[in-house]
Amino acid sequence: VLDDNGRCYSWGANQYGQCGILSRRRIGGVASPKHVEALAKVKIVDISAGDVHTLALTGGGRVFGWGGGFEGQLGTGYIYQMNPKPKLVGDLDFVAIEASQVKAAGQMKKADLLDNTPKIVSVTAKGNSSFAISSTGHVYAWGCNDVGNLGLPKPDNAKLTYSDPGPIGPKSSSLTPAIKMRQFQTCSFDSDHNI
Repeated sequence: VLDDNGRCYSWGANQYGQCGILSRRRIGGVASPKHVEALAKVKIVDISAGDVHTLALTGGGRVFGWGGGFEGQLGTGYIYQMNPKPKLVGDLDFVAIEASQVKAAGQMKKADLLDNTPKIVSVTAKGNSSFAISSTGHVYAWGCNDVGNLGLPKPDNAKLTYSDPGPIGPKSSSLTPAIKMRQFQTCSFDSDHNI
């Protein structure tokens, strides 16, 4: 929950750190609402809880994720089994990205010019997937895509070809080409990878 001052409180299961409570005790979870201390210095305007992860959005459009990240749903670029400390989703921090590009180019812009830079305005955590909407209406998605829930296409399992190096041994004759084209006979898809 959020209070009127933008402070985030959580409770419940915490085996993956999804409550954001930095504690050695995770068995049994968090019985009563506890303040997510790691976010005490920022005002939170939107929160969402997935199966084992949580997302929070600050008033400045910065997104933080914590909890289980074994499907990449925390958006930090790393796979975490358990991460109880909120981490910034840096790829969505558009104002900081724009400011660093302006600084790197040696240009001096007034802060008000960065007001036109898109910001994240909403976050949603569902299952092992995460979503964010920007002020320009763009949707960003990351995490598990095992049933196409990110809106990304799944690989087509029809007629994928590959090159077979051919028989090992003496140089092949013109009657036996060294490279044969073959059809894949099996495809395997799960929430972690595709084959």
